[in-house]
Amino acid sequence: MKDGFRLKRDVYVILAVIILLALTLQIARSQYVLQFSRNGSLAEDREARAAAAVSLSPEEYPGPAYCVLYDSRDSYSVDVKNNVARMLQYMKKKAVATDTSAGEAVDFQGCAAVVITNESLDPIPDILSLSDYVEGGGYALIAGQLENDSAYFRL
Repeated sequence: MKDGFRLKRDVYVILAVIILLALTLQIARSQYVLQFSRNGSLAEDREARAAAAVSLSPEEYPGPAYCVLYDSRDSYSVDVKNNVARMLQYMKKKAVATDTSAGEAVDFQGCAAVVITNESLDPIPDILSLSDYVEGGGYALIAGQLENDSAYFRL
């Protein structure tokens, strides 16, 4: 008869150590153990930072404002305007939204950049002043796909 497969004592010791290490890691990662190892100072710091972020309103942010042009008759433009305003708020930048459907002229000189959320440039009352603003070193960001309208070709 043939004897069974036998392992040396060292192999059993190595297997036991690996199993104990695996059990220790699983227990250390369990929610039961993690509930006792909270760091109080990190929680206090997080609450202080959250309170400081809420206390500063967008009007108090330093620096020039970002001018956001949108068309109130277009729901897509309004949605993009809301997203851009939220993004600028996260970046702690001022945002001034201007409705282009009103037909009022916009002064771009006080803007850090102009963000256009319209799908077409025709509703912008004075597109040449925007062109002059960009030629003078200003920034214009287009937050959507533009239609090829007459104002698009004038730029």
